[in-house]
Amino acid sequence: MNFAISLFITLALETAVLLAIFKGQKKSLVIACSVFASTLTYGLFWFAVIPAYSTASPFSLPFFAYPLLVLCYEGFAFVAEAAIYKRLLEKVGWKRALAASFAANAASFVAGIMLGAIF
Repeated sequence: MNFAISLFITLALETAVLLAIFKGQKKSLVIACSVFASTLTYGLFWFAVIPAYSTASPFSLPFFAYPLLVLCYEGFAFVAEAAIYKRLLEKVGWKRALAASFAANAASFVAGIMLGAIF
């Protein structure tokens, strides 16, 4: 699957989740936060993390390197996106921002696994 399609699916899913969670917020602000946060973290993963992993010798990496890399990236995305939500959305504390980020990232992560199995 290419970058544009993957990003579109991520944005659609994560934005839908965030709109459901942040019902009291202006929809345009939630959409803007979602697009900004997801594009930032997804772009970093797609253009920095994946190429770095892909160019490494498969013989020099342990079998668990890729899953560990994905776990680290997802952890980074979870915290970074929560920080963006907390900073840009009105009256959103850390607890709600972290819960929203977890839900949005879990939805897109599971969808990615399912679509990866198909395509």
